[in-house]
Amino acid sequence: MDKCREAFMVMLEEISLPMHMREFDEEKCQFKYKTTSCLWMGFSKAWQYQQKRIDELQTKLDAIKTCIEEKQYKTLRNGAPVLNVADLEQALKGGEG
Repeated sequence: MDKCREAFMVMLEEISLPMHMREFDEEKCQFKYKTTSCLWMGFSKAWQYQQKRIDELQTKLDAIKTCIEEKQYKTLRNGAPVLNVADLEQALKGGEG
């Protein structure tokens, strides 16, 4: 199981259901869950959690792209682009390069 799927499943397991998602069955003297609402709420929260992680990764990717575009220069010998690795590492960690 990959890390994203694992995190998604953990998020689903950690969701607690509010009272408005439950109905009390007086005959059976127990709570029933509104299944569709529960599933939608669970998947919605898990989706939002994963979207937040995607947004964070996109921010890092944008920082790397900017770093490459701004810091790139050509060597005199062969014209190949040379990048400052420390700047790229800093951008990956979430800081500005």
